[in-house]
Amino acid sequence: MPRFKCVPITDPSANYAYCPSFGAAILFSCLFGITTVAHVIQANLYKKPFAWVLIMGGCWETGGVGTTLPPASGNGALTVSL
Repeated sequence: MPRFKCVPITDPSANYAYCPSFGAAILFSCLFGITTVAHVIQANLYKKPFAWVLIMGGCWETGGVGTTLPPASGNGALTVSL
């Protein structure tokens, strides 16, 4: 497992008010990805029109959990400033 160091919460450049767990982020990103693929397969098999809601939610959750780590580690690789 790579070294992951969070920015202290008191640091003004901290993007989050917590330090996410690297292992948990990888685990849940994989779980959301697997269930999204399972929903895509089920949507094709059973032809249910509401399945797109589950698939879209899974895609957003997979991306959201997976992109939490780089900004929290302080390198700002995925940080977007408006």
